Amino acid sequence: MANAIVVMLRETRHRLCIWHISKNATQYIGSHYSNHEFKEHFNKCFHDCLTEAEFEATWNDLIRKFNLESNSWLQELYSLREKWCPAFSLDTFTANIRSSNRGESITSTFHQISTKTMDLIGLVQHYEKKTKVVRSAELEEDFRCKNGMPHLRANSGIFKHAASEYTIKMYSFFENELMSIFGVRMIEVGNDGNQYIYEAIEEGHPRVYIIEYNSATSMVSCSCKLFESMGLLCRHALKVLDLKNFTSIPTRYIEKRWTKGAKKRIVESSHLYESSYKMGKSAQSLRLSELMHEGNNVFSIGSLCDSGTRIVKQKLVEAMKLLESDEETTSLQGNLNKVDDQFVRDVLLDN
Repeated sequence: MANAIVVMLRETRHRLCIWHISKNATQYIGSHYSNHEFKEHFNKCFHDCLTEAEFEATWNDLIRKFNLESNSWLQELYSLREKWCPAFSLDTFTANIRSSNRGESITSTFHQISTKTMDLIGLVQHYEKKTKVVRSAELEEDFRCKNGMPHLRANSGIFKHAASEYTIKMYSFFENELMSIFGVRMIEVGNDGNQYIYEAIEEGHPRVYIIEYNSATSMVSCSCKLFESMGLLCRHALKVLDLKNFTSIPTRYIEKRWTKGAKKRIVESSHLYESSYKMGKSAQSLRLSELMHEGNNVFSIGSLCDSGTRIVKQKLVEAMKLLESDEETTSLQGNLNKVDDQFVRDVLLDN
């Protein structure tokens, strides 16, 4: 699988599931894994190392302290460190997912509706029923986000802006970061006019974070790289924005996938188009994918009631009439029909 990912999904990073590694650890280093001190060092390698140098120091200290230089499983694990240690992939968007449990839970949900004696028709019927429940729950959550507002701890500034942009779930994550700025101590260590450099320390934690801010472009970045990996500004970056009297989140730092209107917007990624081109996908395939995505949202909402269904059907008829009157579309459709007719004739002649 790893080799296939490199070839077919060039823009992705193959990661290993943290949960499965921890489970295997009980098998290969069980006697050490039950040791609280060892487990603390071991878990730090997985969760708390923000730089490669910090990881190397922590790992080497772990190996030496517990005399594990000859452990073959740990040697193999170390050789794959770029696939599981966050220090090597903080600049890659992962939505903070470090385990495959979410995908497995979805699979488990559908396993629950099937039995060994169930025939294919029964399986499809149960599958459709379960899918309908899942989609209905998603639509209800969409409705709740679009028509409601989360409870704000402060009804002003960035709080209000974030609540108006983010879904309720993502707002809770963002609000937690925003409230945490009160526990961040920050000092300015560099300033060349437009470019500011700050060092930040959280109360009760020794780690120092480096934040860079450009007053000319309003760009801010932090060494914790929460925005790069999660798509949300961290408490350290938000502390700087607060110091600079920002009352809203800069547009470039609002990840569209976390907003209430995410489904209405097709995120046109240049990387997607570039990789699709390299893989030989046609422009028509990309347009078809875009239309199917938009259409699915319209159909899902329209199917909620009879009036919604009538509106969708009416607009589909109108859309078809517009397409039939469009010269470019009818010309291309005519060419496709000629190709189909020729294919049928070839098949008949072969028979």
